[in-house]
Amino acid sequence: MTCIRLTIEGAPQSQKRHRTFSRGSKLIQFDPSSESKQIIRKSIIKQVIGKSAFDADVPLAVTIYCYMPIPKSYSKKKKEQCEINELFPVTKPDCDNLAKSYLDCMSGLVYHDDRQVIVLHIEKFYSLEPRTEIIVQRVGL
Repeated sequence: MTCIRLTIEGAPQSQKRHRTFSRGSKLIQFDPSSESKQIIRKSIIKQVIGKSAFDADVPLAVTIYCYMPIPKSYSKKKKEQCEINELFPVTKPDCDNLAKSYLDCMSGLVYHDDRQVIVLHIEKFYSLEPRTEIIVQRVGL
């Protein structure tokens, strides 16, 4: 296998910071993005059924295209600019947090571990159909 293409419907989800709080003498750690990660993983599982994961020693290149929803508060002119890629989302979520979230979700499903990723490319756009498109490719042979 040399390439896997995935599409996750809905607004792109970023990795949120873990929260730690104490309850009595115990420290409890909470992952606020665990629900969105489960939804993403279910979508990935549906798309990779019948395909084998990349071997653990295979170097990979991952390209992630995040199509963000166009804000409802934008004027008609701004919305048109978004649709033809004249206006880009320079707001949160950050590209690195988006990448972190999707790389974590693909671990164990598409590849063994995200340490296999040696090339990472991510872009954000506005779209009327929010989604995330991911391409995972073997590097080299």
